[in-house]
Amino acid sequence: MSKRPLFALLGLLLIALLSGATLTQAQVQEKEWRGPQRLSGPGVEAAGEAVMAADPYGLLHVFWSEVDPDDAFTTLQYAVFDGEIWSKAIDLRVVKSAIGIGSYAATVDSGGQLHLVWTEGNFGPIYYMAARAENSLSLHLWSEPTRINVPANEVKLQVDRGVVHLLYTNFWDQEPGVFYMRSQDGGDSWSNPYWLDPDIPLTDAPVTPQFLADGAGGLHATWYYKALDTEGAIGEWVRYTYSLDEGNTWSDPFTIDIADEEPDELRLPHPELAITGDQVHVVWAGTSGTRREHRYSLDRGVTWTETAPILGHLHGQGLGGGMVTDAAGRIHYFAQIRWPQAVYHVVWDAEQEQWSEPAIIYLLARNDEEGLNGRYHAHSVRAGIRAGNQLVVAFTDNAIGPLYVMYRTLDDVTPLSLVPTPAPTPTPNPTAPAAAAEAVVPFVPAAQTEFVEGDAAPNLSGPVWLGVLPAFILLLVFVGVQWIRGRQFFS
Repeated sequence: MSKRPLFALLGLLLIALLSGATLTQAQVQEKEWRGPQRLSGPGVEAAGEAVMAADPYGLLHVFWSEVDPDDAFTTLQYAVFDGEIWSKAIDLRVVKSAIGIGSYAATVDSGGQLHLVWTEGNFGPIYYMAARAENSLSLHLWSEPTRINVPANEVKLQVDRGVVHLLYTNFWDQEPGVFYMRSQDGGDSWSNPYWLDPDIPLTDAPVTPQFLADGAGGLHATWYYKALDTEGAIGEWVRYTYSLDEGNTWSDPFTIDIADEEPDELRLPHPELAITGDQVHVVWAGTSGTRREHRYSLDRGVTWTETAPILGHLHGQGLGGGMVTDAAGRIHYFAQIRWPQAVYHVVWDAEQEQWSEPAIIYLLARNDEEGLNGRYHAHSVRAGIRAGNQLVVAFTDNAIGPLYVMYRTLDDVTPLSLVPTPAPTPTPNPTAPAAAAEAVVPFVPAAQTEFVEGDAAPNLSGPVWLGVLPAFILLLVFVGVQWIRGRQFFS
């Protein structure tokens, strides 16, 4: 046998080996994730994004909206996750769908008080109510909703050092902008709104605000503007502002990014905000093709790095992403991008000041020809963290669809020291009917707690030999045939 055919076969084997290695490296999947599991109710096909808040007792509180199948009512739903199972969801608020529940936010303070706000209609108002985290599965043990008469479209909430901080956007009214309010008496009374961006262009309106407290008296906010004088009201400007004295004074808004002449730049940026120590991070969908971009500050928002792309060649827009900080100070970012189209996960190492390689937690489709094949089309990806080391990711199937959740425990992060859960004490709302004196509702698991087989993404990171096995077998068969014929291979 001549050398040429043998070398050709060896070349094919080498190509297959390299291809298998490249495929494995490019499509690493984290296998530790459980799910997806449906969280929204049976028969509900229109659910809103998830909002999550962790308490000091080791529970994660999750809120979302649902529209009933007849499109007559919208409900604000609420459930609790204890690390293994989900409670049965309860209805916290029911309104006519013609009014709707537009935006909602929640947080738990260090004393275990759960705070919730939401908006109704395009022009508000905002409603606020609270409950002890250990009592929160009983609707009657929530406070009576307080109405805040401001023209709010979207709302965010933080509680720090006993003060309830509120951020909202005014989109539809005659004076659009971003506004700040606070309550120093547990939500009974509120300050007048303070306008954070009075220099807003007359043709713009703000959307998708993010709002975080840094634990040291600092408040941080980001949002973007839609240009109302263009077809489709595309995005054009990502901004940020901060207060380092508990909301008493605020910085002038800082430009994170602004669109230039490039087509589709900042079309749907959906900026996400995260904090670790003195570092403040913003990630958004920036350039044409919605490549993810990143800027951060090392001094609590005073100065900023230059813009840098993350996630390599991966692009796309699934209505934002989710960012959360674990107990070790690492930031986790999740987004639905392509190709392969999937929910990806990257981690920011604050000490090394760099992102990890992207990893798949849930595969949608390997390419545009394959299609979903029964998998969910993840949009509105949101993230939460329980006990400091258990990640929870939620997404809707399509832009508005059923809500699904996944979770993973981080083995390399020590969980937070949890506070023992107080014994539930029935303290009914005095303005509620007499039936409010009923016993505290216990943690009741949801009816659907099992994960559906086949929902998880297939393993894309198997051994390299699986990709080269056919070529290797072909080579062995060819060599065996030649040996049987009595030929000399290397002549």
